[in-house]
Amino acid sequence: MRIALMVSGFEDGGVERTMANLAFGLASLGAHVDFLSGNPDHPYLQGLSSEIGMHPLREGDKALAAYLGARRADLIMTGKRADDRAVLSLRARLGLPVRVV
Repeated sequence: MRIALMVSGFEDGGVERTMANLAFGLASLGAHVDFLSGNPDHPYLQGLSSEIGMHPLREGDKALAAYLGARRADLIMTGKRADDRAVLSLRARLGLPVRVV
């Protein structure tokens, strides 16, 4: 299973730390994890396993569209409402299935 975790505006908050911990836990359980972040060099992300694919979102929608077009994540988890909207909008524009849980 491929799981993508996304926090585009990565800062020093609890959401960011929680998503980094979640990425670590899912990868240790054997999931293929991709982390999409506007700040992939953030200290919270430095200790993550090299098995976790880091995908910078510095180009905004363009980088996210490239990821969504190239990778077929079984599940995309976002940490912020703006990220929810961005993923749903781009998936719909790319003709990819959209299912909200």
